[in-house]
Amino acid sequence: MLFYEVECFCCKKKFRIYEGSAGYANFKENNQRGKYTCESCSHTIRLEAIFNLLRK
Repeated sequence: MLFYEVECFCCKKKFRIYEGSAGYANFKENNQRGKYTCESCSHTIRLEAIFNLLRK
């Protein structure tokens, strides 16, 4: 299985993007210097966005 190791821009930990995922396709097609988040940071960001939307 193919993968790339990238750094999460939130927590600065290295994680793997595996072949077949949306992040892998984005990494291969568009840019390899983009900003990527790990699963836990992605979940936290999504929850914060939902909470901020509901507050308004």
